[in-house]
Amino acid sequence: MTRSIAFFNGNVRPCGDERTASALLVESGKVRCVGNDGDVKSLAPSDAEYVDLGGRTLLPGFYDTHLHLMETGKSLGVTPLFDVSSIAALIQRGRADLENQRDNAGGWVYGRGWNQEKLAEKRFPTRHDLDEISTDRPILYTRACGIAAVLNTKGLEAVGIGRAFSIVGGQADRDVSGEPNGIVRREALDGWVKRKLPPVTEAMAKNWLLEIAGRLPQVGLTSVQSDDLDLYYAPDSLTRIYRECAASGALPVRTAQQYLFRSLEDFERFTRIHGATGKGDDDFNVGPLKIIVDGSLGSRTAVLRGAYADAPEAKGIFVRTDEALKEMLSYAHANDWQIAAHNIGDGALEKYLDLIEELQRERKNAWKHRVIHCQIGDTDLYERMARLGVGADVQPPFVASDWYWVA
Repeated sequence: MTRSIAFFNGNVRPCGDERTASALLVESGKVRCVGNDGDVKSLAPSDAEYVDLGGRTLLPGFYDTHLHLMETGKSLGVTPLFDVSSIAALIQRGRADLENQRDNAGGWVYGRGWNQEKLAEKRFPTRHDLDEISTDRPILYTRACGIAAVLNTKGLEAVGIGRAFSIVGGQADRDVSGEPNGIVRREALDGWVKRKLPPVTEAMAKNWLLEIAGRLPQVGLTSVQSDDLDLYYAPDSLTRIYRECAASGALPVRTAQQYLFRSLEDFERFTRIHGATGKGDDDFNVGPLKIIVDGSLGSRTAVLRGAYADAPEAKGIFVRTDEALKEMLSYAHANDWQIAAHNIGDGALEKYLDLIEELQRERKNAWKHRVIHCQIGDTDLYERMARLGVGADVQPPFVASDWYWVA
């Protein structure tokens, strides 16, 4: 049985521009008509439900392109650090919240959200600070951006980071004596620490997904692209979880997955089995290839063409070698994947556009490739993006939180 809803007497803004209407007709979850009250009422079936908007504004559902659903669901149950204003307050919060994590006695303690720019000390916390919270349980407190984190001494021992540690595309900071100080950046976090944590089970991943997804319609979100492989690296299982939840009606939003493959071999195998971007249905489909080119401004890992004004020694971090980056992009472009590349620094953006231009000369791809974040650039780079048909995938919350870092 189909359900029809006729909204009338409102300020309907269906197209994201200056055009308006007064009414809208929905049948079986799809828009049939946008127009004036008479248009909609003449088309509405006799059993339609009528909703008088009373002059209120009706907007299309919002489509979020950057929400990490499972990571966000997980973060609801960890120590919240977004509002701490000093290292002392961070330590106090950690000690107080430790009692809430006793169900994992002896296991890892997680927190998320600290930002050194908001701390009175204007510095990153270190392992010595976290050791004041606990020396017998490993602690991982992730920065607000998710690209840097700090571990206590027990945590460093648990993941095997010592004086000799090094990794391509990442960094473990050291103190003046050469010992790790607990701060890990980019691939030292994503490619090493996260791989050493207790494994995420399918049940945990599903619970985190449903926990956060249920909250999205309340804030007007009806479609989401998520990047979950960084937390739950099981591409086939992840895809099945989404398809099953969508098919059962458990997901109240339309979803697409941005696949952040850690190896070209995994990417090729997945493509052979599941296809490429756009494969799926209205409720869930295969999204773009997500690829990380550099880091973030706040952690000083975004690759700039010039020096950081307040950290001239920082050069930023390319996550992949030039060869590895080109391999992933080439395979995606040749196999009809859209590419969504995390680029924050102008140096990273320039390298990405160089590669996209080279690939487009070799072969056309039906998808419009994207630059995720696109924070630092100039007129020449942006005009080049327009010429190449590369879109800027900008997230409004980051504009609000990050603009003051730019200078």
